Amino acid sequence: MNKTSCKYIELIKKSPLHWELVLNRPDKYNAINSDMYDNITRILNEANKDEQLILVSITGKGKFYSSGTDLTDPAKSFLSDTADMETAMNEGKDRLKK
Repeated sequence: MNKTSCKYIELIKKSPLHWELVLNRPDKYNAINSDMYDNITRILNEANKDEQLILVSITGKGKFYSSGTDLTDPAKSFLSDTADMETAMNEGKDRLKK
């Protein structure tokens, strides 16, 4: 098992077929801030390039999986432009389909 982590995200490569992405911000109910979105995107892009990988599971530490976007994040400007947000959501959806 291979384990890497960012400030609030742990990536556990359980096997060549399965990676587990763990949200690790239980004090904020695993609310996802802009840095976490960037890291999740980076990890999913990396996963998309791995031809052996068939599953990326996303879990959360503590009592909650995730309360969603951290609305107190000072860098939340990524929420302000509806067109950009729609594009980002569609790109994320497409990545998850693969």
